Amino acid sequence: MEYITTSAGIKNAIQNLEVEQSINGQVLKQQFHLFVESLKPVNLIKVTVHDIASSHYMTDNILGASIVLATGYLSKKLSFGRPRHLIKKILDFMLPFGTTNLVAQPLIRKRIQIDH
Repeated sequence: MEYITTSAGIKNAIQNLEVEQSINGQVLKQQFHLFVESLKPVNLIKVTVHDIASSHYMTDNILGASIVLATGYLSKKLSFGRPRHLIKKILDFMLPFGTTNLVAQPLIRKRIQIDH
């Protein structure tokens, strides 16, 4: 650090500090406006959707869950209708779970392999 010995040196140092403070103030204002802008709900949703879309694990999970749900739904639609016998009722109840489990097992194994 350099010592200031003259009044001109003091005025020059004060002027430099004022310029530096002005620049820092402008940068702080810009950062604050960016921060406030990023907190708007639309921007939060945009960032969240972008993060989800760019995440490999998340898209795999959503795709896998969609496949499992669709399989369960379709197997329920293809069931026996309105069964009257107990065995048909049990099969009608178990069919969506069985097909969903069959479809979900490979997806779960794939995820376990990726995680390790």
